[in-house]
Amino acid sequence: MKKKRIEIRQFAERLEQIQVRMNEITDLCEKENRARNDAENTEFETLRRESGIINARIQAANVNGGFVDVTDQAAAFDSFLRSATQNGTQSVNSQVLKRDFVGQTVANSVAAVPLTIGDIVKPLEAGLIYDKVGIPLLTGLQGEYCWPVVGTVEASIADEAVELADSKIDMEALKPTPVRLGISIDVTNQTINQTTGIVLQIVQQQMPLAVARLINRCMFITSTTAKGYNKKFHGPFVDCKNKVTFAADVPTYKELLQMRGKVFAEGVENDGTGAYIMNAETAAILEATPRDTGSGLMIIEDGKIGGFPVFQTSHIDGIGFGVWGLEPLGQFGDIRFIVDPYSKAGADVTRLTVNADWSMSTLRKEAFVLGSFPQEL
Repeated sequence: MKKKRIEIRQFAERLEQIQVRMNEITDLCEKENRARNDAENTEFETLRRESGIINARIQAANVNGGFVDVTDQAAAFDSFLRSATQNGTQSVNSQVLKRDFVGQTVANSVAAVPLTIGDIVKPLEAGLIYDKVGIPLLTGLQGEYCWPVVGTVEASIADEAVELADSKIDMEALKPTPVRLGISIDVTNQTINQTTGIVLQIVQQQMPLAVARLINRCMFITSTTAKGYNKKFHGPFVDCKNKVTFAADVPTYKELLQMRGKVFAEGVENDGTGAYIMNAETAAILEATPRDTGSGLMIIEDGKIGGFPVFQTSHIDGIGFGVWGLEPLGQFGDIRFIVDPYSKAGADVTRLTVNADWSMSTLRKEAFVLGSFPQEL
């Protein structure tokens, strides 16, 4: 197993770097008289956790001659799998993923799976529209979570000394219904025993991408008969309130602008997450179609239509537009990693499974519009 010996001096140097950076963030917020923003909060919390881990390692090093042996993640994962497939017990190894991999000493390298929530969620997130429009993927939600839905609130102008009329806030809450999404892969025990880091790469790359493909298919399908439809887990276009039909096989620039106009005319706020969705063929056509007769500009310019980004997926029929901040995707509870060396023991195969509960909710149906081509009627 790969391991490295780390001196207390190296830990101390890193602690000093962490403290300097945390002080920089704090000083900047004090100077600007504000609270930390989301990015600063994330960095600050990451640094705080790392500081705690390093302090724990320093304590371990103090009783081990000033050194501590720490495995890297790939080596620890290999060791974990080999132990799980060779320990002779008649039970499946099922574990909950943690937030961080902090390194493991040789003594405890097989105690817990050295795989983190980030190993699964980050590559998954990169394959979804949420990452592209800047929406964080919510993970670890607990209990009966509710998405608050707030209607439009109107301000009013009143003369001096005239009492303002009450404004009623139309507020409701949507309770998401999580469904289990899982992916299993079969790995030969020969691969587990004779390779280094390969299985971890498969788990980190292929398993999240498979889940991302499934989520995208469910997100962008447009009918209950489409492949992948699930009545508890689908996007906004199945029950779309706003629908338009294009006059021809290639929509005009005006028709596409009118689509988003329908959304904003409903009082939906543009929160920066508005985007068009279409397949690659349609996008290629619009990139080569002039928006008018004189400007020389195409309908899609620099990946945008009228300033709004265009994203491509093979799972949508037609063209969609929506404010994606109103279609939250949530992961509930724990992400579970299961090692099963027994179900296919006769083939000398170990089955690796990742299970998690997800929900997809449309907070405001009027925030989305679907455009159909004439032949799709």
